[in-house]
Amino acid sequence: INYRSSKEIVDFTNALAGAVLCRSVDRSAGPVIEKNISADILADELNHFMNQGDERELAAIVCADGADCEAVYRALNRKDACLLVHEFAARNQRICVLPASLAKGLEFDRVAVVDVNGKLTGNRLYVACTRALHQLALYHV
Repeated sequence: INYRSSKEIVDFTNALAGAVLCRSVDRSAGPVIEKNISADILADELNHFMNQGDERELAAIVCADGADCEAVYRALNRKDACLLVHEFAARNQRICVLPASLAKGLEFDRVAVVDVNGKLTGNRLYVACTRALHQLALYHV
């Protein structure tokens, strides 16, 4: 049983895995958002999603690789965001932009997964989505 993530996130990630890997406690936090969007509106969508959270929430934007992370970080232009593209970087802001390879083992209240050109697949997509505790949005760009 998963006590960490909301029921919606557990159901969504079980569907990604194609199997029931875990069950959740009956704690709802709202639906998982999944959108196909163009690159020109990505920053607006991400900012809107991040602004819905409380200022005390830890949030992440998870991408496939460092190049996608850098592009997203530059487009966001937020003072409360930091870019983590290697394991020794300091997490010093409320919002972290990081690749899926560094996300394993971390958890955040709110997570936006950005999949550019279908690069996040299989286990990496599953890991990215399971970092969310309460709110998850998946953006296919």
